Amino acid sequence: MKKYKRKTVNSADKYAIVKSMKLVHKIFYPCVIFLMSFLPLSCAISSEESSESEKVVTLRDEASSLESKVYWEKELEGDRLLRKIDKLDFVSTRLSLSPLVLSARTFQEGEKVYPVLDGFSSLDTSLIPQALNVMLKSFCERISRNEDADSFISKDCLYTLVLFYSDFERIFGGEKIIFDNYAIGEPFLDGVHYEVPLKFFGKKANLTICAYCFEKSGSWSIDQILITDWEIF
Repeated sequence: MKKYKRKTVNSADKYAIVKSMKLVHKIFYPCVIFLMSFLPLSCAISSEESSESEKVVTLRDEASSLESKVYWEKELEGDRLLRKIDKLDFVSTRLSLSPLVLSARTFQEGEKVYPVLDGFSSLDTSLIPQALNVMLKSFCERISRNEDADSFISKDCLYTLVLFYSDFERIFGGEKIIFDNYAIGEPFLDGVHYEVPLKFFGKKANLTICAYCFEKSGSWSIDQILITDWEIF
């Protein structure tokens, strides 16, 4: 069996080990102390940064600051908007108070108020000359009964009636439509023509057209007919 001889450390080796340990003490501990000196400084910096972040001004803070600097006058008649007004001397007690009722007070006494047909026009025909009004009524009656209306069209513009009937058949599929009633709307004057909206009411359909009317030698006629809207039931 092989025997191992214990290795001994001589005095020279011991001296080298002691010298190395002294060198480590001289270098290592001062480095550790130096590094530890930065820890309080680092904590102080992070604390300052934290306090700075807590001081961030929000929009609410700015609004509160601005509001505190505004000088407010004392409110006059603070209950005025809170009071419930049930009646006024110039409004009948049979009517419920509303902005529309109050706006009616702006009309002068005796001033005419014309109804407005939703989706169509005002029914104010006061600007339509009487002769034109008579012609339009006769024209509307012919159209309502699906009868010839050539006599109301200018001789040079008979093609407009052909186009009207063509569009009429295309819209209603060639079905014969009889209208029960009609309305004449407020005209638009362009300096030469009277553009008059006309609406026809029937059980199967409604039709809205615009008739461009022109006066020549004291006689009224239609230069153009344009279908602007329709409803099929």
